[in-house]
Amino acid sequence: CSFGSAASVVYKGQHEMMLYLREKYWVNTDWISQVDQKLTWIGIAVAMDCLLRISEFALVPDSDHMLRSSDVAFELQDVSVICQPGELRSAISRYGKQVRRVQIHIPYHRSKVVKSERKLFLNWRGPDSAYGTQVLNDFTEYCIREGSSGDVPLFSRVRKGRRKLLTYGMVTGAVKEAAGALGLLPVDFATHSIRIGGATSMCAAGWDRAKIQQRGGWSDLSNSDLIYALSLPSDSLTPGTDRHVTVDDVRWLQVFHNRTN
Repeated sequence: CSFGSAASVVYKGQHEMMLYLREKYWVNTDWISQVDQKLTWIGIAVAMDCLLRISEFALVPDSDHMLRSSDVAFELQDVSVICQPGELRSAISRYGKQVRRVQIHIPYHRSKVVKSERKLFLNWRGPDSAYGTQVLNDFTEYCIREGSSGDVPLFSRVRKGRRKLLTYGMVTGAVKEAAGALGLLPVDFATHSIRIGGATSMCAAGWDRAKIQQRGGWSDLSNSDLIYALSLPSDSLTPGTDRHVTVDDVRWLQVFHNRTN
């Protein structure tokens, strides 16, 4: 996986950033006292996999685009059962089955871009990817413990009768902390780095541009996905492309990155 920055010089540290966040925020924290950190990690991990905008998974002022529990469907192995996050615990207990795949649906009326309804499956890397499978497992565990049903924000939790949502500040803090912990410049990373990193990762894996556009909700006329892909070092570009990253590209991308965050 990759964690997007505008400058290709930090590309080599992007995978380590995601591993750092998972180790600190998911593995080494408990559900009772540090649930906010777990909420932060799983929101970032799912957002990168699904190429989500910050307003689609975290609380942003004046935004109505956040994913809801009703947008998620879990399919269980060998049974024709589809359930929402809040129903997952009882479904697994009843059928004794594991999750086969997870579909996330972003409908027209909550999409930030007009006519960009998206239906996609979590973990585009497939079952042979240890990282992708781990993200799916982490998301499943999160939904078993904290998931709710109905029209409630997906990345939220309830304590003492009050619902707390994943916020812009929680995501920003985690991204910049991970960058700093690995010796990278936190100023080069922000919430949009998650979306950039996901697109860069798919491009590096050889995915067709149309597939990347569909997953990210870009129109056919948009060139944003191509801009993000240019943050790859030239030796990592998809075979067959005739575009190489130049110094001018990197400088322009730095300006673009700073203006969009």
